[in-house]
Amino acid sequence: MGPSPLRRAEAGAGRESIGAALNLISIIIIGGLHVETAMVAAVAASESLAMLPLDQSAAVLTVGGERSFRRRLLELGFVPGTAVIVRNVAPMGDPIEIQVRGSRVSIRRAEASQIQVRR
Repeated sequence: MGPSPLRRAEAGAGRESIGAALNLISIIIIGGLHVETAMVAAVAASESLAMLPLDQSAAVLTVGGERSFRRRLLELGFVPGTAVIVRNVAPMGDPIEIQVRGSRVSIRRAEASQIQVRR
């Protein structure tokens, strides 16, 4: 395996080389999963699952929060790329019921706010 794109850019002369190397680095790690940088750009234009209207479908982009919290949500099916639908909201607004991978899961609105989705 040769030198990384960043190392090659450092050896090059000029900012253009460094910028090109940064463009070549297209994979980041989020929660142990490899995600393309295009997905990262989509996160900037995303919204939280807590703000999704009733019966609206969206795709999970990222799951934030502490490591143990992220792990539990990933175990429940909130994996990036998975479709989710807000099915019901409690009378006081918390918790919310979400359909994910054929199951219905109720989570607190504060927890849902740490899940970024895209319609």
